[in-house]
Amino acid sequence: MKRHGIRGVAALALFVAGCGQPPPSGQSEQSVVLYERSDRGAVQVNGDTRDWYAISRGGKAVGSNPPLLNTTTELEPGDYEISVNKTVRKVRIEPGKKLVLLTGSLVVQGSKADWWYPEQGGEQKVAVNPPTLGNALALFPGTYAVKVYVTNHAEPVSDSAQVSPGKKTVLTR
Repeated sequence: MKRHGIRGVAALALFVAGCGQPPPSGQSEQSVVLYERSDRGAVQVNGDTRDWYAISRGGKAVGSNPPLLNTTTELEPGDYEISVNKTVRKVRIEPGKKLVLLTGSLVVQGSKADWWYPEQGGEQKVAVNPPTLGNALALFPGTYAVKVYVTNHAEPVSDSAQVSPGKKTVLTR
């Protein structure tokens, strides 16, 4: 194979790796692939829910509408905070590179509860409305306490639900 043919195959492999599909389970939480612009970089947050991610820089939101998971956002090089349901990662965007972050998901199944939510350090990790039973929530990997809301009070489901990159954690109430 000619030398430019090998480069073409390598470029195609990098392109396919970053096309919006979540990487297979067992991969690390973040990876870097080449980006088509040499003066800008990008971030892509992957997951298996219909959640979105927020981007901030220096405490200020970047862009007007948060992008959905599995989409790429072009950014100027620099330091940013990426959040998914109030779980946050600090990242550095470099020119000519796309940073790909991988979430996991958490779901509580069962009955006789209105909705559920994860917590870390006593803070609820839900960006907007908490999910109802059976609906998954994207989160960056970590350990979460999980509670369900029943009528007028919260009941614990787990003190240590582990969310891993590219995997769905299912809890039963």
